[in-house]
Amino acid sequence: DRFWPGPMTMIVPRGEYIPYVTTGNLETVGVRMPENEVARELIRRSGCPIAAPSANLSGRPSPTTAQHVIDDLDGRIDAVIQSGPCRIGIESTVIDMTGKIPMILRPGYITKKDFEDALGQEILLDPTLNRKPREGEDFHPKAPGMKYRHYAPRAEMIIFKGDRIRVEAAIDQERAEREALGQKVFVIDFDEDRETVAAHEIFAMLRQADREGADVILAAALPQRGVGFSVMNRMLKSAGFNVREV
Repeated sequence: DRFWPGPMTMIVPRGEYIPYVTTGNLETVGVRMPENEVARELIRRSGCPIAAPSANLSGRPSPTTAQHVIDDLDGRIDAVIQSGPCRIGIESTVIDMTGKIPMILRPGYITKKDFEDALGQEILLDPTLNRKPREGEDFHPKAPGMKYRHYAPRAEMIIFKGDRIRVEAAIDQERAEREALGQKVFVIDFDEDRETVAAHEIFAMLRQADREGADVILAAALPQRGVGFSVMNRMLKSAGFNVREV
């Protein structure tokens, strides 16, 4: 009631009418009711649940406009239903409801605190979120976007983390050094208190860097709180956890 329609995907036990081909032969299924009215009208007209994979090539930055979908899938799909750009940007929060304590498998616009306020109990974060898999760790992604490198632009990407002034100085220095080598540099630097803007823009900016032929993307880290934690999840995976502490 609190979060649907909206950017929440719940992992729940598979009903017998949900075919295994849509669940990867698992006994669980991710279910979402989108906020977008055009998407809901498509579901209503279909008269049944719709199996909806991501509208982008595996591992690429997620699409937030119809043009992004066309850029990735032109010639592979029959049509795109146009209803304007995504309102939020980053994908839904994935929460696993099959255990005794709910667990967030993919952070999104709906945060851990939001769920705890709604449920009146503590919920868990998957321990692999926002960290690089340890050497030798047996890691099997349990939800979309959990792979070590995901949402990846074509360019090399470096995230600078630390005091704001030192981060800005380090980015300026790295940019000068790269440009001296003839490389094309693209900078991503959101204000620290504008996590919602960052959530809306991050994928579009990664795709813009690709369109402009960037050789390297230099990004300033966000504070890992609230929606900022979710945006950093996308940035860290986009960069393959290539982080410089400054």
